[in-house]
Amino acid sequence: MAGGGAMAGAGASSAAGGMAGSTAGGAPGTGGAAGMGGTVGTGGAAGMGATGGTGGSQAALDLQLALQSTIWHGTHVRDSKTRGFEIEFAPFAELWSEIRNPFGPAREREMRAMLFDDDGRTVYSTVLSPQGWPISRENGRMDTWTIEIVDGSPRKLRTTRDGQTEEFDEGPWPEPTTGLTAIARVFPASGPVFDAYCGQGVLGSIDYATLFPFARGQTTEPEIDMDVVAGVPLDAWVDPSANNQYALRNVPGFDRLGGTESSDQFNFVVLYTGTLDHAGGSIGMRERDDDVKDALWGWMGPGAGGNDSSDLFLEVHGRVFPDGTVDEPSGGFPGGDVPFEALVLRCSTSLMDVHVEVSFGGGPWTLVGAVGTKPSLDIALFPPAM
Repeated sequence: MAGGGAMAGAGASSAAGGMAGSTAGGAPGTGGAAGMGGTVGTGGAAGMGATGGTGGSQAALDLQLALQSTIWHGTHVRDSKTRGFEIEFAPFAELWSEIRNPFGPAREREMRAMLFDDDGRTVYSTVLSPQGWPISRENGRMDTWTIEIVDGSPRKLRTTRDGQTEEFDEGPWPEPTTGLTAIARVFPASGPVFDAYCGQGVLGSIDYATLFPFARGQTTEPEIDMDVVAGVPLDAWVDPSANNQYALRNVPGFDRLGGTESSDQFNFVVLYTGTLDHAGGSIGMRERDDDVKDALWGWMGPGAGGNDSSDLFLEVHGRVFPDGTVDEPSGGFPGGDVPFEALVLRCSTSLMDVHVEVSFGGGPWTLVGAVGTKPSLDIALFPPAM
């Protein structure tokens, strides 16, 4: 497929002079001689796993122009699960990206190289693994699509593959504006992170210097699994089985849009991060009955993001020695968005209900999930595909 005319002879556009530079950072493709019924492809600069170019029929060029730099989103059932999708096109670079559940859980990016058929409707794609991305489970998968844009408000993109048609509305997947961002990490049942808390008895110490950086993704300690979801309320953790079967998929928010792919029930942490909406004055924080079997830590204001125990605003744990903070700490904060974090630890003992509550200005105690909050949308957690 080094010459663009080779595809054109089969009725396909000779875009990019072929796929000669199909490895990441490969050499530019060279223009190929016209095949039967095709036109000469023009050489294009090497892209991420594919080459770019503009050769082909007028109909193919029209489709490329219509798709250029457009973004679309929609919700569809795939593999028996309802998921959200955001897709983006850079057809003159012959790239088509898709993000599953753009703000989690089970977020996944996929990049495809594209070739346009001369009929202006058919597109051929191959899944790539761009440099710096994890190797895709579908790497090398090839698909044939029919693509059309339907006028309206908003416009719709209609794609058909293997007889299955999906429609997407124009525009990106909406960013969440309320709730918090929850980052879950599962750790092995042995090793430094396990030993930092779960691997010790009620008389054991707490290794904050190992546990907190792990929860923040700031360590090289191994993790079995990781997932993230933005725009979720910090609601109560309650085991629906009443039989110590509380899994990550039971954590509020990780059941959205088809749910997390993790089935882990033990040895995980969930870090909630974002801001509290605050009119100004004092804010208090507590666990409703100041009693958990595992542990809960909270940060507020300038202490958020800290890994030292002195940064903590709230601590509630199941050790025999006292917590590092009073049961209902409070502090004064100016009005606006106050940085807020809560870290909930689950070991392997039966879950005791966890209710994280706040109080504004000495008012009633309320679940964090029921007050005004905004999520942290860190680009490192939600990287773009293009």
